Amino acid sequence: MDNKKALMQLLGDRLRVARMAKHLTHEELAERAHTHYNYISEIERGKYFQP
Repeated sequence: MDNKKALMQLLGDRLRVARMAKHLTHEELAERAHTHYNYISEIERGKYFQP
């Protein structure tokens, strides 16, 4: 696994843990972050990240 992919997966894992600790759904977090819930899901899966 290359460094970028590992970093994306780490970020996704941390986001998922933080979201679940606050008992938020993808939809609730997306609303608070002013983005789409699919984007949250993709980040959590390490599939997509656009700074």
